[in-house]
Formats: sequence, structure tokens, C-alpha cells
Amino acid sequence: MGVARCPKRGPGGIPCGGVVSLGTDRIGRVVESCPRCARREAGICRHCPQPVGGKRGIAIFCPKHLRLHVNARVMRWQRSLRGSSLPEGCPKLSPADAARIGGLKGGRARAEKLTAAERRAIARKAGRAGAAATRAREAERQRKRLAYLGRVA
Repeated sequence: MGVARCPKRGPGGIPCGGVVSLGTDRIGRVVESCPRCARREAGICRHCPQPVGGKRGIAIFCPKHLRLHVNARVMRWQRSLRGSSLPEGCPKLSPADAARIGGLKGGRARAEKLTAAERRAIARKAGRAGAAATRAREAERQRKRLAYLGRVA
């Protein structure tokens, strides 16, 4: 017979998987307890006695161990890529660069590709949208003012 694992589901529906221990409560009843679940519900990091960095009962790591956990995930992802067929000349990524994939380039890269006419058109459209929102707010204020005075708009 194997070790009993905790059947509770944590945040995101992921099973806890902690080892369940049996004990007795104050009046002698047998009680199952899972140290992983107890730490998560108390808001204590899984690896050290520090408080978790996030919502209590959901977060499982303090800021230090969360950073280590994320870096380990990136390294595992990179290792999985090394075994697959990478295109020729594809550089190996550092964890910092791998974490940035898909981010920190969208707006700037798009802005660099735009022509002056396209930038003017986008600015014109944004200005019109802002003016329309201002007009809508002012009309709503006027409608509320008239309703307060007892006149129907």
C-alpha cells in the first residue's frame, strides 16, 4: 500500500498532492491533515517560514521562492526546446529573455513600423474618441441635472 496523497484541489483546480497524516483531535477523533494545505491556508511559503507574496489561501510561495520557481519553469521549458528541432541559427535564450517572449516589444515595434500618415490617422481617431467620450459625459451630467430639477430632458 502506497502513501496517501491529499485529494484537495488548490487554486486553479490543481490537486495538492501532499502526504496526508493521521492524528487525533482534542476529543480523540481520528483526523486527516495535509501540511501543504495547512501552510497554504495559513499564508506561509511552501519552502520557508516567510509569509506568501499574494492572496492568502491561494499563493504558495514567498516572493523569493516565487522568483526561483518561475526561473526553474523557464529552465525546464528551455531544456524541452533543446531536445526538439530548433531552426538553424536559433540562439539559446537566457531566462530573462525567455520570460520576455511576446512582451516588451509590441507597441514600440508597431510604432517604429508606422508611417507619418498612419501615426496622424491614429492620433486623429484617438482625439475624436476622447472628444466623443467628453461629450457623452457632459450630456449625462446635463440629463442628471435636469432630472434633479424635475424637468424631463
